[in-house]
Amino acid sequence: MKTQEIADFLSAELVGDGNIEISSVADLHKAAAGQIAFLEKGKEIGDSDAACIIVPIGFDPGAHDAALIFSANPKLAFALIALETLLKRKPKVLA
Repeated sequence: MKTQEIADFLSAELVGDGNIEISSVADLHKAAAGQIAFLEKGKEIGDSDAACIIVPIGFDPGAHDAALIFSANPKLAFALIALETLLKRKPKVLA
């Protein structure tokens, strides 16, 4: 799922590259390229390698390379994306 598709799904504003392919969700400080994470209000991004971060509305983006999606409730938005990611996975068939 691309970052612009995620922002559209959440009806949220995207700042940054809308063509980044997101493959999975992760904790903010353990995230790697291709992963999305979220930032709780009052916290800082730090040295996260997440490709996309869901941040609170009003967050000052500063100089971050990650695409940012602005949400009134980043934790809920992250949970919705995590659920959407799980639902789109193809189940493994055991023979």
